[in-house]
Formats: sequence, structure tokens, C-alpha cells
Amino acid sequence: MTPESDAVPDRDLYLLAQMREAFGPVVYSHKTQEKQADICFTKHRWQQGVLIALTAISSGTFLAAVIGLLGNAVLTSLATSSIALLVSWVSLGTKTFKFEEESEAHTAASPLGCGTFGSPTSPSSPT
Repeated sequence: MTPESDAVPDRDLYLLAQMREAFGPVVYSHKTQEKQADICFTKHRWQQGVLIALTAISSGTFLAAVIGLLGNAVLTSLATSSIALLVSWVSLGTKTFKFEEESEAHTAASPLGCGTFGSPTSPSSPT
């Protein structure tokens, strides 16, 4: 064995440490973008679920008011109007807070590509 071959493991460890130091911020940035995309997509799904639920409740109370199943017409119309106002409020929130687009932007901004989601257009479908 030559002294030169003994120095190779030390050089490899040094090179490995340098690669980890250089690549660490990239990995951290990738994971941060990926987690932010997950958070935004979860908010988007929650927003859509609330909108669907409120729309279903609104149409149900409207049909009950038209048919006259509920006793007091004033309370029924007040409930229908209140739920319709909530539906409008959530719809406006959907137009204002575009969580799906933000999720796609975070997925596309990931420095290591598309991440574990697959394509930037569908962050919920794993590869």
C-alpha cells in the first residue's frame, strides 16, 4: 500500500461532507416547497368541501320552504337566506383565495422538480 492510497478515504469523506453542505439547502428548500404545497392543497380541498356542503344545505332548506315542510315560514326563509349568504361568502373566498393555484406554484417552484406529487397540475396524485 502506498501512502497515496491511504489518503483516499479521507479525501472521500471530505468530498462527501462538501457535497452534503452544498446540497443541504436545496433539499431543505425542496421539502419546504413540498410541505407548503400540501398545506395549500388541503386548504383548497376544505374550501371546496365547505362550498359543496353549504350549497346542498341551501338547496335543501329552499325546497323545504317551497314545499312548506317546516312550520314557520319566516324562520324558514330566514334560514334559507342566511345559508345562501354563507354560500355567497364562501364562493367569494374561493375566487379571492386561490389555494389550488398557490399549491401548483409551490410544487412547480420546488428546486428538485415536481417532487413526490407527480405533475405540477395535480398535487394530490402520487407517482
